[in-house]
Amino acid sequence: MEERRFDEMARLLGKETTRRAGVATMLAGLLGFSAAAAEAKKGSRNDKRAQDRSVSVQHDDTNDTTCLQGGAACRDNDKCCSRRCVRNGATRTCAACVPSCTGKTCGSDGCGGSCGTCGSGQMCSRTGVCVCKPTCDGLTCGADGCGGTCPCGKGKVCQSGVCVCQPNCTGKTCGSNGCGGTCGTCATGQSCSDGRCYCPRGRTTCNGVCTDLTKDRLNCGSCGKTCATGSTCINKICKPCSGCIDAAGQCRSGTSNAACGDEGASCAACGATQTCVAMTCAACAGCIDRYGVCRAGGTKGACGTGGAACDSCDANETCSTGVCAPCAGCVDGNTCNPGTDVTACGTAGEACAACSATQVCETGICTFCLGCIDGSNVCQDGNTAAICGSAGGACSVCNSGETCDAGACTPCAGCIDGETCQTGDTAAACGSVGGACSVCNSGETCDAGACTPCAGCIDGAGACQTGTLDSECGVNGAACAACDTGGGETCSAGVCTV
Repeated sequence: MEERRFDEMARLLGKETTRRAGVATMLAGLLGFSAAAAEAKKGSRNDKRAQDRSVSVQHDDTNDTTCLQGGAACRDNDKCCSRRCVRNGATRTCAACVPSCTGKTCGSDGCGGSCGTCGSGQMCSRTGVCVCKPTCDGLTCGADGCGGTCPCGKGKVCQSGVCVCQPNCTGKTCGSNGCGGTCGTCATGQSCSDGRCYCPRGRTTCNGVCTDLTKDRLNCGSCGKTCATGSTCINKICKPCSGCIDAAGQCRSGTSNAACGDEGASCAACGATQTCVAMTCAACAGCIDRYGVCRAGGTKGACGTGGAACDSCDANETCSTGVCAPCAGCVDGNTCNPGTDVTACGTAGEACAACSATQVCETGICTFCLGCIDGSNVCQDGNTAAICGSAGGACSVCNSGETCDAGACTPCAGCIDGETCQTGDTAAACGSVGGACSVCNSGETCDAGACTPCAGCIDGAGACQTGTLDSECGVNGAACAACDTGGGETCSAGVCTV
């Protein structure tokens, strides 16, 4: 530090009347020294301003005890207690400050000193006067000890030292009162908006109730205008009602169980076993469905009698005389079939099935037929001329001269023995061209499908021989005999002779 600068600070320190003020001055000087050189260039511009200020300008900040005293190095006016920072040669220093406590009993004297201190329970006001210090510590609201009160927040009042919400319903007929309560409720059908009750659009308040003037028969077109008995309000005009009038005054069709009636009479609710027929409640002979309609009561979906509620039958049931009953055969719609026909085959109440062309219905089951199917839809073996067929085809009747061979009618070249085609060339089965087989008489043989008398003899194979040979000897269709040639016999005229 320069010696000259130090001497200046010491001189100023010696002039201070209190130790605190002296220390403050020294600190201010130390702080201001380094800034003095930087402010030198600005000095010429600030000198004229400083000269215009009064020497007795006082600092009005009651809490400022760190301002620079006169002679202390400075950079601007705000740091000086006198509010004047003037050029002093090559440096800038604060002008002398004149303390002022006129009209003050406390607070700053404007030059870093004090005009006095306040006693216990007091505080220094901004004007430098000791006043009562309000105390609200530990209080919610109430007296502050100085004739004032500890205030509550907005919308609250003090009650017994406690801040409570202050309900506010000014200008309101409904809605919140600001404290969790309500300012009132609206009538039925009305809604609350901005603290006022309103009816929905298209409704008018009549006697405190939202009313539709277009259809209220008690307020038709205007409040209090009532329609005559048997009339209703339609588009604000009273008109006769062809149906019935309900409790709300509305004209109903009068055809439902809940509102049954005509010619503007009051709607009636039909009884449990009744239905509305021609706008009159009448007993239902069948059953009443869930829509209140009287049904015949004879179907699976609506089964019942005597106006009882319609019952829905199970899948394996049908409705019989108004009662759901199990079906032993098969069910087709609401009909219980025996279940034995190829067009409706089934059992135990299952849905009827239609068998295919090659199937028959046996014990309620569609079964493939290996033979043929007759006109009664019965599977036949298909191996006779009267009933011939195979693979579930239709049975055929074979023509005359045909037999059924492997399910097909086949022409017989020989003769037919029962259901079998024979060769027709034996005495036991003689015939041709599919004719019935004949049994030839004794002494006859079958020749070309015809029984023919044999002049000779008939051998073991049934063939007619000449009967003149020693080995085949005979006449008139007798059995051929073998002559004992060893014994000297020969055949002569069909007889073995010695």
